[in-house]
Order: sequence, then C-alpha cells, then structure tokens
Amino acid sequence: MASQKDSFRNVVEEAVKKFSEEKSIEVQDIGNLIRVENPPKPEMGDLGSPMFPLAKAFRMAPPAIAAEVAKIIKEGGSLKDLGEVEAAGPYVNIRLNKQSAGSGILKKILKEGNEY
Repeated sequence: MASQKDSFRNVVEEAVKKFSEEKSIEVQDIGNLIRVENPPKPEMGDLGSPMFPLAKAFRMAPPAIAAEVAKIIKEGGSLKDLGEVEAAGPYVNIRLNKQSAGSGILKKILKEGNEY
C-alpha cells in the first residue's frame, strides 16, 4: 500500500508531465525533480511539493507552475479521497483527508501486527 506521501508525489508527477505535454516542453527525468516535503507552517497544508526545480525547464516562475499543476490535479479529481490540493506560492500543497489517512494506517497496523 502506498503512503499518502507517495500517492501525492505520483499525482504531482503525472500533473507535471501533463503540463509539459500541453506546453510542448520536454523535461528530462521529471520523476527526479519532484520532491514532497512538510510545509514549514501547518496552515499551508500537510504536504507540499516545490516547483523550483522545474522553473528552468518551463521558463516560468515557480508560482505560475504551481498554479497550473494544482489546476490540472483538481480537474483530474485524482486526489479526491486523499485530500484537498491548492497552489501556495511556488508550492503545490495538500491538506490530507484525516479519515482516509487514518484508515490506511490502521489497516497497515492490522495487517503487519507486531511487525509494524
């Protein structure tokens, strides 16, 4: 089972790929450019992905890239169960659905038992 962090990273990566196709920009090894980290302030969300590494390839400011990537994610509805996505400056952030996250963790604990 993929973690929420992995799921978010995969969705951001797919949205960036789609954006690069729409803009007809070839970005080498997008997967290595996508990072997921904890935002410095809780009000910013639970997880964030900075768009700084993509600025040079897209020749755009990171906040503009973040806005487009967040828009693609929202339109795709791929994170509906995971949480709410928004662009915050140069970051694509997500506020996790706590019920969904907790359910996944509990299932993993039950499955792994004492090995968890």
